[in-house]
Amino acid sequence: MSRVLRSVVFISSFVVFLNFQGAAQETGWRIAPNRINIQVGADRWLQLLDDSAQELFGAIWSVDDPEKADIREEDGRAVLHAKLPGVVRVSAARGGEIIR
Repeated sequence: MSRVLRSVVFISSFVVFLNFQGAAQETGWRIAPNRINIQVGADRWLQLLDDSAQELFGAIWSVDDPEKADIREEDGRAVLHAKLPGVVRVSAARGGEIIR
């Protein structure tokens, strides 16, 4: 059974990335950083961290609205790119579990 953690990205002239902490305790890992600010047109690295703050690799990343933001892998890490103002959900899947 997949466990779900929701992360929301709000893009205006900047992006605010929210990672809801409660669900991270269920999966044992979380998307980091917890909150970010990013201007439209800019990029921001994202990470998966375990309970010991060690970086985890091998996740499949996605956004729910590719018109407003996209996510790609660079050097094994996720890079979020803000394209338009709005709200976007970022998801990471790893080991049969999904964080959104």
